[in-house]
Amino acid sequence: MACRPKTHCQIWMLLALFIGVAQANETAAPSHPGLREELVELKRIDQGARTSDTFSGSEMREMDIRNTARLKDIIAKHGWPTKSMVGEDGASAAWLLAQHADQDPDFQLSVLRLMRELLPSGEAKASEYAYLYDRTHRPQRYGTQGGCVGPGTWLPRDIEKPQSVDEERAAMKIQPPKLAAYIEMMNRQCK
Repeated sequence: MACRPKTHCQIWMLLALFIGVAQANETAAPSHPGLREELVELKRIDQGARTSDTFSGSEMREMDIRNTARLKDIIAKHGWPTKSMVGEDGASAAWLLAQHADQDPDFQLSVLRLMRELLPSGEAKASEYAYLYDRTHRPQRYGTQGGCVGPGTWLPRDIEKPQSVDEERAAMKIQPPKLAAYIEMMNRQCK
């Protein structure tokens, strides 16, 4: 291909290279595939236990304690499992294990700090950070935590600034962004 002027051709080549690198980074394999597999499997077990009628409360607590201990070991060795390290599904699995580490609120707060540092780079998901923030703070900020108070009725725990909660939710890419729509969705979960 003949380019005139020569700098025009160089610009297009650099642009093509930049786009290729950006696309490669978006689809790059995780740097720790074995760790990704382990985290995804721990999440699968966690979710299976939570949807099973055969797990007792004490068995669930023991599982959460084991998963928390394993996640602490992973963080001590590798730092917080980021998207580039373990893929989006592996990072999400790590977050879920931290979300269920209610027996160790100090650990949850330490995870929250790690995730907050990674938000600007996109290595941690903003909505997951928001869910863990609400899990560990009273009053909550984003309206993600609450409970069923009757059949078909879910109520969020107290919210810091109810007048701006929809803006806070939207900023963190929480779906649905409107608290009223989230409450309606959660109402269907209350039997």
